[in-house]
Amino acid sequence: MNIIFTYPAWFIILCILCGGLFAVGLYLRDKKLNELKTWLIKVLAIIRFVSVFFIAFLLLEPLFENTKTTKEKPIVVFAHDNSESIVFTKDSAYVKNDYKSQYYKIRNSLSEQYEVVSYSFGNELFQQDSISFKDKETNLSNVISGLNERYYNRNLGAIILATDGIYNKGSNPFFAAQRLKNIPVYTIALGDTNPAKDLYIDQVINNRLAYKGNDFPVEVTVKANDFNSAKSTLKILKQNKVVSQREVIFTSKNDIQTLSFQLEASATGLQRYQASISPLKDEYTTQNNTKDFYIDVLESKQKILILANAPHPDIAAFKNAIETNKNYEVSVSMIDKFDNKIDPYSLVLLHNLPSTTNYADNVIKNLTNKKTAMLFVLGSQTFYKRFNNLKKGLSINYVNNLSNAQGSVNSNFSLFKFSDALKQNIPKFPPLKVPFSQQYKLENSCEVLAYQKIGLTTTKYPLIVFNRREGNKTGFLIGEGYYKWKYFDYLENENNTVFQELITQTVQYAVSKEDKSFFRVFSNNDFKENEEVFIEAEVYNKSYELDNSNEVSIVIKDEDGKEFPYNFSKTNNRYELKAGILPPGNYNYVAKTIATGKTLTETGEFSVTELKVEQTNTVANHQLLYNISDLTNGKLFYPNQLNELQQDLENREDLVPVLYDKKDVDDLINLKYIFFLILALLATEWFLRKRNGAY
Repeated sequence: MNIIFTYPAWFIILCILCGGLFAVGLYLRDKKLNELKTWLIKVLAIIRFVSVFFIAFLLLEPLFENTKTTKEKPIVVFAHDNSESIVFTKDSAYVKNDYKSQYYKIRNSLSEQYEVVSYSFGNELFQQDSISFKDKETNLSNVISGLNERYYNRNLGAIILATDGIYNKGSNPFFAAQRLKNIPVYTIALGDTNPAKDLYIDQVINNRLAYKGNDFPVEVTVKANDFNSAKSTLKILKQNKVVSQREVIFTSKNDIQTLSFQLEASATGLQRYQASISPLKDEYTTQNNTKDFYIDVLESKQKILILANAPHPDIAAFKNAIETNKNYEVSVSMIDKFDNKIDPYSLVLLHNLPSTTNYADNVIKNLTNKKTAMLFVLGSQTFYKRFNNLKKGLSINYVNNLSNAQGSVNSNFSLFKFSDALKQNIPKFPPLKVPFSQQYKLENSCEVLAYQKIGLTTTKYPLIVFNRREGNKTGFLIGEGYYKWKYFDYLENENNTVFQELITQTVQYAVSKEDKSFFRVFSNNDFKENEEVFIEAEVYNKSYELDNSNEVSIVIKDEDGKEFPYNFSKTNNRYELKAGILPPGNYNYVAKTIATGKTLTETGEFSVTELKVEQTNTVANHQLLYNISDLTNGKLFYPNQLNELQQDLENREDLVPVLYDKKDVDDLINLKYIFFLILALLATEWFLRKRNGAY
């Protein structure tokens, strides 16, 4: 134990002097002590000296440092593949019984010498002992990186990874293994490296959205393993009725055929289809001969018009970004060639209009009368005096040429949400050419998304602003050169996701109808069968303030009419429901609550998609497992070699306990025995003086 001083060490001399003065002053001048024996007076003086010294010393707030040594056994992690592909082989009975028993036995045996921790994994990594082989996906890289993070700076001696080497999610686990430092990975090679005689649907590619009355493409990839020559039929079914079929001819032993279909979207809503390949003789399994897919059929696309005064690179950038949303159909026209038919359009983007050469009076007047959303892009060709006369909520007076300005996001913007990536990138985007003026005026109904940043100064001049007034939605993109933002986004992020988000979110807000309902329910359209169904709801009072004082119930119904009733949980003035994992299929729901004195109802639908990826690729990848073990100085073993694995592990000289020294620092005054020591000294002094008549 070490003593640490919070004051200079020479202060101890003062403590000694203090104790000495007390002892001398008390026992040399007290006349009552004259009759006491000399040796007793010296003992009492020493006791008083020691007591006062300790009390003064403790007032210096000394600390004591104590070192504790702990011993940590080597940690051996068992991580077992819990996915369906492990038992989707010919030796599944052996894996479920004999191998599983032997695996548990070895694991229990090693726990006597090591700290054994058990995990199972599929898409996620779980600390548990049981193995059920029911997970629908496998993410091996997540297992290795997850264990590396959990046992960082711990005495992790070895990882025992039992798997078939098949992964269908995440990156190549070999690269994750490269980040392990001096941690051997022992692999137990499960599964069969020989492909089974099988015919299966490998992949179905289709658009998520379609529009009623249109045809939509579907592409189906079928694989045949170990069939020299075979013929089958691929069918597309809807509600168990064949809507299209094609003959498939396999010419080689391991053949792959991709067939394309054009299907008609005849009904709106979420539509369930099934691709099915007719089984062949001697197939190992027919469970992978079908695959479901879903199409959300909408009434029609929303049409958007880009109306420009003259060609400009910004126009193509806007058009391409808007068209990334399949709900929108974009048309482009120059104002001098426009036919003035605005009825089909939900939004008109006016680029450099009104201009000095074309006021576009009739078009803007008709758009205003029909309450069609407008998005003005103001640049070098805009006639600002004419624009100000439109009284759309923004006016820019005394424009004198153009200046450069970047964007600065308004943290108080609330009309719609956007990602952190967009917030971070807007200030980095190249400067735009904006109208140079100190006379920007906004109506109170306007809300600014981004302000102009000139040099290092963020001004109060708007760059992107929206106005909602009397049922009309109007937006303003001030400046030219937005195409540079698109190029910079690709240069910085190798995609245009951020720029596309800005434009599509702007368009989506402009064309969306204002929701005045007091009860709203939100849900994804599609969930995977291993994904928890999550639904949110909002209830508003008459002042359109969030209110979760009442209960919200919901009844989810599957295709067979079976009902699943739930109640929402309340959270942050809203509601949420975690309905758990539901079987694959189509579902619809009816949610109810009481608000504004009435019973309100909301309906919707979603699908749960069946996952069959574990049944598609069943050929074990033992080469990958060997590479991982070899890279990490481990070894590969087969299920019948578990005893050899245990022996090899026990023979390793680097799997030894680690001693950790832990230093604790505490106030010396907190030690109880010091208190009792001082108390005992003072009590002894009092007793001796009392007994000898010194009081």
